[in-house]
Amino acid sequence: MAKGALAQANMHSTFADPGNEHWDFICVLNTAHAGELFLKASIAKEHPLLIFKDLFGFNDGQATEIDLENLIKKGKTHDFEKLPQILWAVSGIRLPNRECFERLRKARNAILLRTG
Repeated sequence: MAKGALAQANMHSTFADPGNEHWDFICVLNTAHAGELFLKASIAKEHPLLIFKDLFGFNDGQATEIDLENLIKKGKTHDFEKLPQILWAVSGIRLPNRECFERLRKARNAILLRTG
């Protein structure tokens, strides 16, 4: 999915046709989405449950393991802005250009605020 979102972002940033005037906004959203998915995939390589926040909320004291259905229903992943810190904490990898990440994150949030 991350590769597809990035490919679509590249296409939207390259081609401009009449009727597609908002593709510049879509390419920012797709790029951020791709980045989020790539970061989560890197974190999940360490352990798949690390992409979720508040794992202890799944423990009802009765279950012997975290059940996939419950995880899908109740699970919430870490916020986009926290993913670089999570990646570093679980793998020791730091984003090489944190300023670029912050610009992309802020642009994505600005677009979502305008359209949402």
